[in-house]
Amino acid sequence: MDQESKNKKLMESIFAARESGDNQPFVDAIAEDVNWTVTGSSLVSNTYDKAGFIDAFRKVGDELTERLKVRTRLIL
Repeated sequence: MDQESKNKKLMESIFAARESGDNQPFVDAIAEDVNWTVTGSSLVSNTYDKAGFIDAFRKVGDELTERLKVRTRLIL
């Protein structure tokens, strides 16, 4: 299997886990040196390192009255 196919399979498994409510494979796949920017003017608009991103979105999740439903339509 070529690298592109391996990467696609990995992403499919990560998003399948998210769809079932398991975010850990997604968290594990985020590079330690990531800089994640959320644009706009919301409460979470900022640039985050990995720990900051996880913390910010965990707090958002804690505030939601219903669990987010993640559905993956297409991975190129």
